[in-house]
Amino acid sequence: MFGTTQPKEQFAIDAINALAYRSTDRPTFELSKGAEAMANKPLWAIAAECLQHAGHQVDIYGNPELIAERAMQLGGLDRVTSFAANEDRRYIGASGSPNATPGDFPNILSGLANKFLDTVELDDDYSFDQVSALMPNALNDFKPMPLINRGTVDELDELQDAEQFKEIGLEEEVLSYVFVRRFGNKFGWTPKMIADDDMNAFSEGMLGLQEAWQTTQNRLVLDRFTSNENLLDGFPLFADRPNVGTATNNNIRSGGAVPSDSEWGEMETLYSDIGGIGTQQRVRGSLNTILTPTGAPAQAARRTFFPLNRDGLENKVATTTENVGLYRGEVAVVPESELRSVSASTWYGMRSPTRLRTATVVRGYFKGYGTQGRRERWYDPGNKTIYVSIEGRIAAAVKNWRYAVKNQTA
Repeated sequence: MFGTTQPKEQFAIDAINALAYRSTDRPTFELSKGAEAMANKPLWAIAAECLQHAGHQVDIYGNPELIAERAMQLGGLDRVTSFAANEDRRYIGASGSPNATPGDFPNILSGLANKFLDTVELDDDYSFDQVSALMPNALNDFKPMPLINRGTVDELDELQDAEQFKEIGLEEEVLSYVFVRRFGNKFGWTPKMIADDDMNAFSEGMLGLQEAWQTTQNRLVLDRFTSNENLLDGFPLFADRPNVGTATNNNIRSGGAVPSDSEWGEMETLYSDIGGIGTQQRVRGSLNTILTPTGAPAQAARRTFFPLNRDGLENKVATTTENVGLYRGEVAVVPESELRSVSASTWYGMRSPTRLRTATVVRGYFKGYGTQGRRERWYDPGNKTIYVSIEGRIAAAVKNWRYAVKNQTA
């Protein structure tokens, strides 16, 4: 039994690192000497040491399942909350703690879950953070909140000598509401799993939680594009709206084709003639991002927009002027397989979709739950199980239709 707090805390940190090292197929961190000594120690043996550190007598030759059951009760019935180590502090509140406090065996398990979730590399690519903007402030209520777009003035007013400034006037519009939705799942440690040193079950469970949270966010954002929902102006997200002066407010290209220089040019022409809020003043800039289904559209997008010698892996030279490409290196390509569940040919051109001003879709997170989900650990005496959960509270909504054009391939 340790006589001071520091060695006990160091034991817990070493145990977490050793178990995390065993749980991942690609460990990215080095082990201390203490962690190295525990790298091959079964989970129930670590549970036994935790009992000894807490002053309990332990028969190390006894039933490992009974040892595990005793150690799992050391944390009591309190729920312990933690967040990702790199969580954005704006979304977890002043009292949020980035990590669970190391200590007894239940805290080692929750610390292990945190370490694994923070360091694991998922095999899947998710596009939601490349085609939506993050709202800068956390959401505080489940009630729907209007999303307000503000327009721009054409020019500053010209002033005569000694003339007073006039207050600048900005047009506003509300196209949709944002409301928070709640998602979560849990993984359970049983005494038998600990006695069997079943780290594979832990790894699969944690991967499942992390992938489920990423997939949830991804689908919420993509659904805003593919559902083409009706907005509060009475039109779908992608539609041919009434013109304002010389501005032709059409952001849907019907009868299009796979991405190419000519097709992107048609998309740019539509975008360039879209007006601002209540004005014929055009939107600024040009389309610079393509969201496309995997398969033929994504392949065509790569051929059109990627530099010929991307990353120096190929030695290609343009054979004709057309092969040089008007937009090579100018457009970010975001392939997404999930789009194929709705259409394998429809794709989208956008202007800076991750910036709040030009975002088509925005996502926000409930205060106190973080962008990576709030993690909890608790003991259920009814079924003798320690649970680790991820709960995410997220909202995704259409903010503006003016900075995206849909290509509906014939």
